[in-house]
Amino acid sequence: MVREAVREALRRRPKAFNTAEEALSYAFSRMLIKPEEWFKVSWTLDQLRRQERLTKYLRG
Repeated sequence: MVREAVREALRRRPKAFNTAEEALSYAFSRMLIKPEEWFKVSWTLDQLRRQERLTKYLRG
């Protein structure tokens, strides 16, 4: 079943997103589990959500 799902996914055109937040929003819209549950157990997703750009701290 997984193999067939992967094949089907690879046949489609890839989705493009401007930000990580857009990509996560799309991914979570297709899942049954709530985003809050993922953020509780995923260090990587939590860091991605909290990450800031260096330009925020530079004067421009």
